[in-house]
Amino acid sequence: MRDDCTNKIDSPSLLRLKQRGDSGSLQPTFGFEPDGAYLAGLYPDECDGGAHFWRKPEDSPFGFTRWLPSFLGRIDGLPGKILRKLMTEGIRTNNRWRYEFMPQAPYPVLRQVAPVPKLFPPGSRGKEIKDLFFLCKQQEIPFFFHGSPVHRVTVDQGVKRITSELFPPVRFAFWHIGDLDSAGHCFGPKSPELKQAIKRIDEKISEVATLLKKRFGDVHLVIIGDHGMAEVRTHLNVEKHLQNQGINGKDAPLYFIDSTMVRFWFKNRYQRELVTAALLSLKGGRILTQEDLDRYHLNYAHNRFGDLIFLADPGVLFLPNYFQGSSPVKGMHGYAPEHPDQQSAFIINSPATKAPQPITDPVDMRRVFPTILKLLGIEKPIACRVESII
Repeated sequence: MRDDCTNKIDSPSLLRLKQRGDSGSLQPTFGFEPDGAYLAGLYPDECDGGAHFWRKPEDSPFGFTRWLPSFLGRIDGLPGKILRKLMTEGIRTNNRWRYEFMPQAPYPVLRQVAPVPKLFPPGSRGKEIKDLFFLCKQQEIPFFFHGSPVHRVTVDQGVKRITSELFPPVRFAFWHIGDLDSAGHCFGPKSPELKQAIKRIDEKISEVATLLKKRFGDVHLVIIGDHGMAEVRTHLNVEKHLQNQGINGKDAPLYFIDSTMVRFWFKNRYQRELVTAALLSLKGGRILTQEDLDRYHLNYAHNRFGDLIFLADPGVLFLPNYFQGSSPVKGMHGYAPEHPDQQSAFIINSPATKAPQPITDPVDMRRVFPTILKLLGIEKPIACRVESII
């Protein structure tokens, strides 16, 4: 949800909550997985965040593809999606991978990658990450969770569970709504369909807020978007460009094409120099420098996320890629976090906000974590180095 989603026409209930509380824009951490920021107050390199998949062949759930004909991996469009959906269901029979999906990457690439450990569902990272759910358990604070990948994250499914299951003594409730993300990808961030999704969500949030106040009395509402959404204006075929530059066969390094970034793993210095030269001549993106890695906190203790990252300019979609295949979408996120379209909104409507006001400068998303801890009366961990918003 972007900050411009709240207005008196499409979202009057959210606007009222915004006017009576603290609000503004959030700057997410780099990549597609900012859950470590708002759930644990951490940067990507502090919680292994930022991407859905990393290079870890010894832990890959896709090893079975070595027994499949290679032409199956080249099937695109609807038939390819159906095939991968069926294989995904097979993967999910293993409890360890029951929530994962199969990216649209060639089989030799798939066998080299594994899903990055996530913070969902609660307890997935054990004691490794002291996130909101871990701390609630540690403090014996009852909590309610409705989010992916355990639950369907449509607004209607969330309201259904909240209505039937969310009662005292629960003190913390987490509700993930995925409708805006789906509408933004499919139809674009300025589309009528997105406005309709906002209106629907606005109505349901108002309904839930009224219900919870009846059940619990005073309620602290913290409403955030985990990322913004940029309009896709052009497509860029990075794979074709690399092949035109002669980077294929034995000279080609392993690479993984996310929607807005390409990550490379090199066997030697020659491969790095070859790829770097090819990318420098490609308009529509840029190689992340060491300064970028420092600023975005991507200095991991390993190279599982890649030896080099090529990031798309805002509005550019790499196509084909390993998520949408060759199917274009109209909205995308995962760009440089300082870009306004990548930023999201936050609203804090709480009795604890003594002088409600909008905050003009973008707020570091990591500050959501200590804000919620403060409202719960939990001391923040030493690893969290940011302060509450309120």
